[in-house]
Formats: sequence, structure tokens, C-alpha cells
Amino acid sequence: GLIPVVLDDEREEGGSHEEDEHNEAAQGYEEREHTLAGHVVHIREFAFHSHNANFVWPGSTLLGDFIGAHRDDVFVDGARVLELGCGTGILSVLMRKLGLSTVVSSDCNDGDESTPGSIASNVLHNCERNAVAHCHVPYTWGDELPAVLSEPFDVIVASDILLYVKSYPVLVWTLERLMSASRPDMRFFVVCKRRLKLD
Repeated sequence: GLIPVVLDDEREEGGSHEEDEHNEAAQGYEEREHTLAGHVVHIREFAFHSHNANFVWPGSTLLGDFIGAHRDDVFVDGARVLELGCGTGILSVLMRKLGLSTVVSSDCNDGDESTPGSIASNVLHNCERNAVAHCHVPYTWGDELPAVLSEPFDVIVASDILLYVKSYPVLVWTLERLMSASRPDMRFFVVCKRRLKLD
């Protein structure tokens, strides 16, 4: 079933998503270390990405620790797991480090692994940087599911994918199809950190 986890509110001043898009930083990047569930994960984070898939979002740490804590009862050997809206792919890298053999990452289709700066190319880089296997599917919510995503999943995880209300209809459409293709006891874990603009 659906298990939502919401972190404490974080009130921030200024800046809208639209303003961010109009103030693009230079396409520099930084290699950073993150510790999730006791594992060090190396992630390349960019200064900007039009779909905000350029850095590790706050909910990833909480969800990563949850995954580690439930390695033996939810994220078991043989489970087929999807990271939806993966961004940098940090949770997929973690799950591979934890020994899960069938992990698929997916995010907006902004190009394939050969497209510089694309989500797919960055996820591939991060998997190779951490010496883990890689299976990424570029997929934009609302499109027909590709074959890899049409196969049944045991678990779906997602971090900070509820930021933009305008995306909810296509997200719900996508989730309905993912869940109908999956097993009846499939579990979906989603974490978000609400960001409220002060007047």
C-alpha cells in the first residue's frame, strides 16, 4: 500500500520555481559524499537542471535510512525495486550497495546516457563512480509505460516528488499504471519535505 512520510515543515523566504529557471547557474558540478544507512555514496551534483534533478533532495537521506533499517523485511533479496523520480539516482546506488540485485531508476526523459547533462547520463556516472550495476529508464510521467516499467515491481520508492501540484495528474496517472502492473502486495514508500514561502 501507499505509505506517505512527511518531514517537518521548512519555511523559506523568497524565490519561486520560475525565478530559479530564469537564474540558471553555470553548468558546473561538484562531486559530493553522502552517508545513507551507514554507507558512503559519491554523487555528482550539478549547479542547475530544468527539472530540479541536479542535486540530492533532503528526503533522500530519511528514505535511505529507512531502506537500510528495513533491508531484511521489505527490501529483501530478489525484490524488484523502482526508484521513481530518481534525480541523481542516489537511492538506487544505495540499494545496490545494500546488495539488492534488481533495481531500476527512472526520471524525466531529457535525453539518454549519451546526452551531456541529462539525468540518464548523470545516473550512469553516479553508478559507475560507486561501482554498482546500472539500470535507468528515461520516462516522463503521463507517457505510456516502456516495457521495463510495465513489468511487476515489489517496491517503489520516491523522494521529494510532490513539489509541484501541476504535476499531480500525470503522476497519479503513472502510479495507477505502475500499481496495476505490479503485484497486489507491492509497497510504495514516498517521502517529501514541504517548502512553504513566507509572505
